[in-house]
Amino acid sequence: MTETNSLRYWSALIFSSVVSIIVALAIIGLSWYLLWKFVLIRFGVIRALFQLNNNDQQPSSTSTTGSRQQQQVQRRQHIRPLTSYHYVRSIHIQRESLCTSNEAWYRSLPMRETSRFWSSLFSVNIYPRSIRSPFYKYFCRMFDGDINECEHGPDNLGYYANFGEFFRRNLKEGVRPIDKESAVVSPCDGEVLANGLVTSVEQLNIVVKGIPYTIKDLFQFDQSEVERLQSKQSESSLFYACIYLNPGNYHHFHSPAKWKISERRHITGELMSVRPEFIIWIPNLLLLNERVVYLGQYKHGLMTQTMIGATNVG
Repeated sequence: MTETNSLRYWSALIFSSVVSIIVALAIIGLSWYLLWKFVLIRFGVIRALFQLNNNDQQPSSTSTTGSRQQQQVQRRQHIRPLTSYHYVRSIHIQRESLCTSNEAWYRSLPMRETSRFWSSLFSVNIYPRSIRSPFYKYFCRMFDGDINECEHGPDNLGYYANFGEFFRRNLKEGVRPIDKESAVVSPCDGEVLANGLVTSVEQLNIVVKGIPYTIKDLFQFDQSEVERLQSKQSESSLFYACIYLNPGNYHHFHSPAKWKISERRHITGELMSVRPEFIIWIPNLLLLNERVVYLGQYKHGLMTQTMIGATNVG
């Protein structure tokens, strides 16, 4: 068998295997959805297990002050210091809430186990070396990645022994020039889903794909922190930006400014897809997913940087 035929054989084998796995997962997911929607959801023990709201709606934002305070106390009971190093205090927050049937069904899927499986698979070195380059190029064509920006591309893609190394690839020097005159720059590649000014002093809302999220819930601020932000609204402005990393994007995070980080918050949750379509389908998705929040100060005041986990990249 010639080298060209061997390359075609292995490429076709990998492609057919990936397609077969995707089709199988789609069939399993659809079957589980139908089973969940028409059978399992009718059992009280299932609704209790997944904290499913009996009204199939999110708790109303107009609930009484007493109930909000009770939920806040329950949430804060799970906050505990983990470690202190340098000037960063790290805390761990376990999220508890009711959810709709769509959310509960999605949360019932083994997304964390699936992510671990793919992570292990992506760590397996690809042989023969000759098939690495066409495989990586095919991935970039599928997800609109620029192979020419890779540190070892496009002529030396075989350098990346496995897909995990390629996914975490570095960029060539100079392909992302940084504006040194700007106070804030983008911390990552991606599509800007939303950005703007936080205009509501009472709610402190940010809006992503038409879905409002409160800063209090997204960052797990307590009431005193919210009140402190509200008190500064008259003398300063608060801006936000939400950036979605496409699978084909450069997957590294950088500091958006010269700032001092004072606290790191790890908020437990799910590893659901954060594609824009899913954000619309599941309104509270960004609150459900696991995330890490960095809090600190830069020359203009408060700064936060939040990395939200997703399927296969949690």
